Amino acid sequence: QVKAEFLHAYHAYEARAFPRDELKPASNTGIDNYNGWGVSVVDSIDTMLLMGCTEEYERAVSHVAQIDLAKTARQQPIPFFETTIRYLGGFLSAYALTKEPIFLSKADQLGQELLPAFETPTGIPVFAVDPKTGALAPRQGKDTLLAEIGTFQLEFRQLAHWTGRAEYHDRATQMLKLLERTQHNTTGLWGTVWDTANGNQKNNDLAVGGTADSAYEYIIKAFLQGDKTEPQLRDMFIKVVDGIINNLLYISPNRHLLYVTDVRHGRPSGKLEHLSCFLPGAIALGARYLDGEPGFSREMKRLWFWAAEGLGRTCW
Repeated sequence: QVKAEFLHAYHAYEARAFPRDELKPASNTGIDNYNGWGVSVVDSIDTMLLMGCTEEYERAVSHVAQIDLAKTARQQPIPFFETTIRYLGGFLSAYALTKEPIFLSKADQLGQELLPAFETPTGIPVFAVDPKTGALAPRQGKDTLLAEIGTFQLEFRQLAHWTGRAEYHDRATQMLKLLERTQHNTTGLWGTVWDTANGNQKNNDLAVGGTADSAYEYIIKAFLQGDKTEPQLRDMFIKVVDGIINNLLYISPNRHLLYVTDVRHGRPSGKLEHLSCFLPGAIALGARYLDGEPGFSREMKRLWFWAAEGLGRTCW
């Protein structure tokens, strides 16, 4: 049933919107909102492979081969965060599953185009970069969000491993060290907005939805990616989950649903974002793979699985 739903949606995209980025289902037209490289294709390749969608995959490979990564729709700069998770992640996961050289070649080219984003006084990446010139395009106010600081390490470390280019690994390590150095002692979390120029957190707002979400997810995944050889990542994630449970986890008064919310200016909003629904998976991943690790007790394992199941049910 899941495969049938995927094919229904993807075939509609191919018929009505390809090669543009996404399908607008109400008007049955396409839109280029992620560089114009066909994000729905690239972001779906690993799904096609896992589901055995051979014909769709073959068409996707042909599309990837002709993408010109130096050109974007309307000649706009490429957003660092979205381009990394959708295109760079898409190329790398496709390469992991197929070992087709075209995927690694495109990933390396895109990685080179994204590297100038780190050319800031702190090494914190800016909002966007021109793929042709390397010119930076910072967000208005020149801020960087927590999600942008912590959501490229998996891709850049993997790219470094496969290409041998140390600069990818160095950039990822630099930001992981920044997060380790600045993790709040009391909450175990980080503010959502950072000053790109001096590396300071500009607020004490706490969130696991928009502005923050995947920065927390990537910590446990980076620990597993490194085959559990970086204990600092394990310790960071334990503090993160403890902080979320102690500061952001609530039970709704009427239906008694477990939910996680954000805290702005010291006050919880009481709002559960769809973007926060990665969290039960991330907590369950930690509960399973931190079992037996120093600093992780049986009581914590039970509590984490309880939180993961409750949040997962609420999101469902």
